[in-house]
Amino acid sequence: MQEQSYAPGQVLVKFHEGVSQEEAEALHDRLGSTILAHYQELNADLVKVKCGLTVEEAIRLYREDPRVAWAEPNYIRSMLPTKRGDAP
Repeated sequence: MQEQSYAPGQVLVKFHEGVSQEEAEALHDRLGSTILAHYQELNADLVKVKCGLTVEEAIRLYREDPRVAWAEPNYIRSMLPTKRGDAP
């Protein structure tokens, strides 16, 4: 099994229902993060964490805020080729 890796300095942050984009942006600003992408259907943001803050530290800080449903690294996934005939 391959070890999972993630994009350096990037965190996905999902907010609870009812949290406005303005509230989310205020939290990102307070933590020094920059929004790279917003996923409206998920009420989630992909952010670049401020220089000097690790992904793990940023996740801990986001998870401490009650408006955040979850925060996790921006995992990099890859597909491995299958042999012909492996498909169901």
